[in-house]
Amino acid sequence: MGGAYIKVTRCIFDGCVGQWWGVVRAQSCAFETAAYTLVTAYSQSSFDACEFKCNRVQGHFLNLFGSGTFVSNCTFGPCEGGFSVMFIFGVLANTIRDCSFAGINQAVTLLEINSECSTTDLAPMSVENCDFVDFHGVPPRSGVTAINVRCYNQTSGLGAEIDSCIFSDGSASSSQTPGIAVASDLLLSNCVFQNLAPTDRPDLYGALSFGDTVVARNNSFLPPGIAAGGTGRLIDARENWWGDSTGPHNLNENPDGQGSDVANGVLFIPWLTHPPDTTTDTTHVSIEEPTILQPSSFALSAFPNPFNATTRLYLDLPVGISQARIIVFNVLGQVVKQMSVEVLTPQVEIELSSGEWPSGIYFAQAQIQDASETVKLVLLK
Repeated sequence: MGGAYIKVTRCIFDGCVGQWWGVVRAQSCAFETAAYTLVTAYSQSSFDACEFKCNRVQGHFLNLFGSGTFVSNCTFGPCEGGFSVMFIFGVLANTIRDCSFAGINQAVTLLEINSECSTTDLAPMSVENCDFVDFHGVPPRSGVTAINVRCYNQTSGLGAEIDSCIFSDGSASSSQTPGIAVASDLLLSNCVFQNLAPTDRPDLYGALSFGDTVVARNNSFLPPGIAAGGTGRLIDARENWWGDSTGPHNLNENPDGQGSDVANGVLFIPWLTHPPDTTTDTTHVSIEEPTILQPSSFALSAFPNPFNATTRLYLDLPVGISQARIIVFNVLGQVVKQMSVEVLTPQVEIELSSGEWPSGIYFAQAQIQDASETVKLVLLK
């Protein structure tokens, strides 16, 4: 079935040998058939409370192309599937929310996101409050990756935002990651990773090129196994829960950590000392608590702020400090400027020029010994 616009409500499609395509608005429908793709939908399509039960020829369940697509309260599986269950070729403002991918075996990927990666703060793809559970490879076929994110148009940029999702009881092959594989900028928050195999492959794997940044905050990476790792650029995984108050295990930076393992190239200090759903103060400041500096003796401010082309940073420092480091980064965690400052007096004034930076939110961080202070900057051009 194809056409410019298709609207269906409370329908069951079973045993079809063709495929759907067009701008599709489906509510409370069930799809199970044998075709390369059950449904192919374009910009402004929406699916609410639908069931994608199985593709009997192990093809795709749902393909989405364009902008403004919305999938909510839908279930995918159980099924034996060969292709990516959902394939997305996203441009702008696509959303998957409150969906479940469960009981799917032998699929390459549950959710494959190919984004026209954004250089703005607006992600082409948002995945919110979804469950990816009970997915496995069956020998001799390879295992399953829950989400794969990449750019199709350029080497870097924001590919997706993933928030409040559960990745549980899944397995990949010896060369795959069972959780999230990413080759773009990614914002990951409030998610849970548990009981994923193999344990020697990262739950979160970044194959990152120059300019790519993965920022993970307030997630739970539960033992056993490697929680995060990758190649190329650093993964910023600070302020996450690793399953133990001692933090993640890393042979070089935290050998006494009893939580999940993290590979080199992952920033994980500070970490949360309790699961993020508790009300306890959860920020662990560093491996060794600072004993020299007190917060009241170290301050950073900026004026003017907001600013146009130039602002000034003002540092108040404890006596005895001879050098400070200034790092400026954007909302994606990408470093846009860094410098070392020689300290001659307890009060230091630094001129900061925005250069070619686009308008937006930035953060300036001053680092001295075991302490740091950060100030939010607003650039208006």
